[in-house]
Amino acid sequence: MNQHPLDPNQLRSGESYVRVVLGECELTGSVLGELSFEACRLQGVKASKTVWSEVSLVETSIDDCNLSNADWAGARCNRSTFSRCRMTGWDATAATLRGVEFGGCKLNLALLHETRFNDCTFERCDLREADFQGATLKNVRFRDCDLRGTRFAGATLSEIDLRGSHIAGIEVDGVALRGTRVDVAQLPDVAYLFGVIVGGR
Repeated sequence: MNQHPLDPNQLRSGESYVRVVLGECELTGSVLGELSFEACRLQGVKASKTVWSEVSLVETSIDDCNLSNADWAGARCNRSTFSRCRMTGWDATAATLRGVEFGGCKLNLALLHETRFNDCTFERCDLREADFQGATLKNVRFRDCDLRGTRFAGATLSEIDLRGSHIAGIEVDGVALRGTRVDVAQLPDVAYLFGVIVGGR
């Protein structure tokens, strides 16, 4: 599939972009609404502190980008990937993500309130103190992630896989974890959520 370079100066609110490459450009602090990307690639884009409300991604790859403290509230992401991105403080409140993969991303302190995740994967991601308050997660895999201090207050969890991840200090109603897949090394942390102490005297 051929993709064509896009001049960042051509980005406009409400516009749709198909099979374009946006690469190695400076967009820090830009304010754009209802952007749509389909079958596109964003490579090395500096987009921290941007406000891209209700951005739409379909079969789009986001690689090596800086999205720290970016506001993507209401985003709609389908069958897209985020790889090696800096996303500290990324705000995707009330977003909808389906079939999205995050690989090697730094998502600590991300705000994911009321966000819906379906068939998503986080692999080797830093999610320390990320906040999934009121989020809905179904068939979501956290593989080899750092989830220490991550908050899931009021979240609805179904078919979750936490195997291989650090979950010490995770904040979640223990009952909400029923049916969640964990490994043996995680059992003490899971037991703690139910007030059970494993080992010791």
